Amino acid sequence: SGWNGINEPLSSEGVTLFPNPAKDFVNIAVDALNNAYAVNTYDVTGRIIGSTPLSLSGNGMNSRSGLINTTSLPSGLYSYYVVDKNGTSLRAGKFSVVR
Repeated sequence: SGWNGINEPLSSEGVTLFPNPAKDFVNIAVDALNNAYAVNTYDVTGRIIGSTPLSLSGNGMNSRSGLINTTSLPSGLYSYYVVDKNGTSLRAGKFSVVR
């Protein structure tokens, strides 16, 4: 929440996600967030359907990346949240899966 206690929506700033729409996987890269730890994926009902650990990309740019496996997901819209190791959400966005 912001300085005034109002919950502000999380942005996807600094997050690169491709391909979108996805078939079998989604690459996700998060720039310059030292505490980015994992990406949690949710279906349209808000149920968590997976958690993908993020690792240092090794490009010297302080980015972290991961691969979200979408082979078992039906077509639809999904939400993702980049979280720190305590589960606090840092960034958020959406991606779709097509079959």
